[in-house]
Amino acid sequence: MSPARDQGHSRESEISHMSVPGIGAHSPGVDYVFNATNDYRTANGVSALAFDASSQSVAQAWAEQMAADYAGGMTLQEAFRHNPNMSAQIPSGWHGAAENIALNKCVPGSIREVDGPVEEELGAQRQHADPNWTAVGVGVYTDSSGITWGVQVFAEYPAVTTLTLSGPSTLATGGMAHFTVAVAPKVSGSLGLQHQVAGGQWVTSSMTVPVVNGVASFALAPKVTVSYRVMFGGVTSNAVKVVQAGAA
Repeated sequence: MSPARDQGHSRESEISHMSVPGIGAHSPGVDYVFNATNDYRTANGVSALAFDASSQSVAQAWAEQMAADYAGGMTLQEAFRHNPNMSAQIPSGWHGAAENIALNKCVPGSIREVDGPVEEELGAQRQHADPNWTAVGVGVYTDSSGITWGVQVFAEYPAVTTLTLSGPSTLATGGMAHFTVAVAPKVSGSLGLQHQVAGGQWVTSSMTVPVVNGVASFALAPKVTVSYRVMFGGVTSNAVKVVQAGAA
C-alpha cells in the first residue's frame, strides 16, 4: 500500500466536453478530462490510464456532494474539500489511491483565496504523470449557479490481464443465475458489476463481488433477459447474456 498517495492534495481547473465511446452515461465534461489526462500522460512518456466505472461513480457522487453542500449553506471553503471516504469507496485491492478536486469558476470569496493561483498548483500535474497509477475515475457537475465541480480519482491496481465471466445462457422464470469469475493473474479485491440497458449502455451496480486469489462467484435473480459483465482496475470481462425462458 502507498498511503502517501491516498487523498492527494492537488487540484486542476479546466473542464469541457468530448465523447469517449463505451464508458456509459455520465455528466458533460467527464470525457474531456479523461482524454486530457491521458494526453498529458502520453506527452510525458507515461502509460495511459484505464477508465474505471466504479471509481467514476465515486468521483461523480463527490462532485455532486460538494455542490449540494455549498448550495445547502456551507461556505466555499467548507464545501470544496476532499472525500474522506474515497479510498474505502473505490474497488478494493489498490496499492495506492489519490484524489484531485477542482473548480472552474471564480465565485464570491474567490478560488484564489480558497486554493491559491491555479498556475501555481503543481500537485495535479504530479498526479497526472504519476507512472504508478493504472486507473482513473472522473466526476463533473455544474450547479445551478454555474459553478463546475470536478473530481479525479486515481488508483494503482495489480496488473490484471484477463477477467473471464461464466454463467448460464438461459434461466427459468423465477430462477437464480449463478456466475463464476476467473481473474488472471490471481489477485484479491472487489469486482464491479455492470448490466446492459436498452441502447447498449452499461450501468454500474452498487453491488460489488469479492474476489480471493483470482476466483469469485455470485448469484443474481434477473426478471428479464439481460447481459452482465464485471470489472477490476479498469479491465472489463466478457459479457454473459442470460435469456429468460420464453423471452426473446
